[in-house]
Amino acid sequence: LERVRHHRRTTRERRFRECLLEAMGDGLIATDGAGILTAANRAALALLGVERDKVLGRPIETIRMRSPKLAAYCRDAMDQQVRISQQEAMVNCGKESFPISVSVVPLGDGGEDVGGVVATFSDLRPLRAMEQELRRLDRLAALGRFASAVAHEIRNPLAAIGAGVEFLSS
Repeated sequence: LERVRHHRRTTRERRFRECLLEAMGDGLIATDGAGILTAANRAALALLGVERDKVLGRPIETIRMRSPKLAAYCRDAMDQQVRISQQEAMVNCGKESFPISVSVVPLGDGGEDVGGVVATFSDLRPLRAMEQELRRLDRLAALGRFASAVAHEIRNPLAAIGAGVEFLSS
């Protein structure tokens, strides 16, 4: 009876972890100590443009074709047991290439036991689009200020000319 309870509990916990990973908006991949991809959530697969069965169980270098920097960051974090935070990489999906923000955390204990890495990454396209829109709005604001200054400089002499014409016509 205790074994059945334990099995149900572990099954429930495993399903919870799987649901949690799949619900994440950011991409997540994990490797074991040998650099073999052991997990990838739906967002990671979509961002990299790969299928789950084509990458899981294969070396991290499998994703090098899609994102060389992401694979290199994972390998560096694993080899050197260092955390890599908020670095930028590019993803190449067909004809499209776009930036991602990458963070990698080693899973080892810092000693001899190298336990692989977990990498999270997010699409930077929406952020870049906002930055571009902000630059465009800044340029428009500067143009508006310039137009206002020009109108003011033209209006003053025109008022003086109008007053002079009115004085001469009376």
